[in-house]
Amino acid sequence: CSSLKSITLPSTVNEIGDGAFCGCSNLREVTFNEGLQEIGDDAFHNCSSLESMTLPSTVIEIGANAFRDCSLREVTFNNGLRNIGDGAFRDCTSLKNVTIPSTLVEIGKCAFGECGSLREVELNGVPQNLKSNAFYNCDALERFIFPTISYCLENIIQTGHWEELEDQLNEVRGVVQWESGELF
Repeated sequence: CSSLKSITLPSTVNEIGDGAFCGCSNLREVTFNEGLQEIGDDAFHNCSSLESMTLPSTVIEIGANAFRDCSLREVTFNNGLRNIGDGAFRDCTSLKNVTIPSTLVEIGKCAFGECGSLREVELNGVPQNLKSNAFYNCDALERFIFPTISYCLENIIQTGHWEELEDQLNEVRGVVQWESGELF
């Protein structure tokens, strides 16, 4: 599929299968339409020319390594997304900012690992399951923003995930400092 440069998926497509566009190195543009619910494992793995995308609100799951090794600079996640699989955006070295919707339940292992240009992560809610090394080796990460401290702490207390979150935050910057809902 090296000659494929753009894809427009009709609203009748509700799932992109595992490895569907894996290795399409010249793919630059993908238009997703409402109706898509799941992006399979390795679906766009190593689509090295893919720079941006907006996922429709109907997408609820992104599979393991789905966008690994892409040139994504920006990704827009809409409310409705529930799971980001292991390594889903790993090695997207041009990715700079990520805003996580409040509907997200799980961020997989190394989901954003090795995203060397990632500077800011904004959580609009606290995922119930933040797996190990979700933001591994994101050396440029400067800001981790929570909706509010009270929301964050209340959710952590209710779900019992404080240790996992604390480990992730310590791994990202080494020191946890809270101020106005932001981690510096």
